[in-house]
Amino acid sequence: MSNSSLFSRSISRKGLFSLGFLVLLSGCSSTSPDSDMGEGNSLETTSEASQAPAISDIFTASDRRVWYAVFDGIGKSSEIYMMYVVENGTVTLYKVNGYGIGLTLGDLQGYDDQAAINTIEQNVDRSFEEYGNLYDSYEDCRAAQITDDQTPEFILNTDETGNNIQSETVILQPDTDSYTTVLNIANGSSFVSGEVYDDVYRGFEMIPESGSRMKYIVTRDESFTAFSLDDFDSPNVVIN
Repeated sequence: MSNSSLFSRSISRKGLFSLGFLVLLSGCSSTSPDSDMGEGNSLETTSEASQAPAISDIFTASDRRVWYAVFDGIGKSSEIYMMYVVENGTVTLYKVNGYGIGLTLGDLQGYDDQAAINTIEQNVDRSFEEYGNLYDSYEDCRAAQITDDQTPEFILNTDETGNNIQSETVILQPDTDSYTTVLNIANGSSFVSGEVYDDVYRGFEMIPESGSRMKYIVTRDESFTAFSLDDFDSPNVVIN
């Protein structure tokens, strides 16, 4: 089945935080009629932080969870530009934007996360057939789109006193500083929830770099409701 036919239906643990790429996120916000989240979708705050797993727990989890990095809110036309698959303590990164794929959240209706992953895996073959002269080998072609089993690094960024955590940086692929592999999570950001057809997406709003589009990281796992920054006592974090 071709790609096009497959998707033819086109701190402290006191606060909740959102994921952002290379830039810090905004402060807490509530649902706004001017929000770009789409009808029926919202930005929310919650008081369940004490029950929320820390960021390092989320990105080194044993149980599998797929995250979608998207542009322009939660909606059927939201373009997916990256996928992050967390499983067994590591993260596998899939580049979606470009390479002839072009998936949206609406394209995922009726298909599970594995179908989206399979589409990218299959696209490696097509890319190598069409642009093989640009790569030294098939493995190089695959590496341009898929990075397997990365062990994230976590950095707590403090204020000038050194006593207060302002943000947390997650480096998903330690050997590169690409904007698609570095997440900055700030204090006081809002939880995001929205529906696309029959799917419920939950995650976090990101503030883009100046002049770029709004970005979000979302998952279709309805058990995900909140999380918090790591704190000074968290294992395997670096204090900055």
